[in-house]
Amino acid sequence: MDTKQLAQDGESFTLGAKQDINRVRSLVAEYLALQDRITKGEALLKQLKEQARELEWVKLPAAMTENGVKRIERDDGSAVEVVSEVTGSIPEKNLSQAVQWLKENGHGGIVQTTLFMNFKKGMERQLSEAIEGLHSRGYEPELKSTVNHMTLKAWAREMVSSGAALPTELLGLFIGQRAKIKLPKEK
Repeated sequence: MDTKQLAQDGESFTLGAKQDINRVRSLVAEYLALQDRITKGEALLKQLKEQARELEWVKLPAAMTENGVKRIERDDGSAVEVVSEVTGSIPEKNLSQAVQWLKENGHGGIVQTTLFMNFKKGMERQLSEAIEGLHSRGYEPELKSTVNHMTLKAWAREMVSSGAALPTELLGLFIGQRAKIKLPKEK
């Protein structure tokens, strides 16, 4: 293929037989505009969720309590009621200390412990023995087999390059072409 190296407006590209570079420029501009809208939309969504949380957990309960109101029903059928609520999640960084505290303070019954063991290829006999041993002691082990997404991707790429046919839907694979675009730095 006969190609020429061109540079224009800070771009450099190689033209082949088809030279409709304006269409490519237009599609790149469209993609960049969409990425910008997505970024701004995600930031707006985060802001809106925080505002809703502030109304739900702080402003409305305070205003209703100040006015001695437990429940308000609106003409549109909606209603607002102040209720006692407890919610939470132990931060990962505090997990071991929180578990220790719960156990030391007589609340160890809410702690769930999961046993994970990795069995490498060829260790099927040891896996069966471990399962049988747990069963004989009255335990019901739960086996969960997974494939790391990066391992799957690398393996699939290798298989496709060798010409192998893969069950893409079963494996959740997409095999095709993608325009990988580096976004401009924020101004």
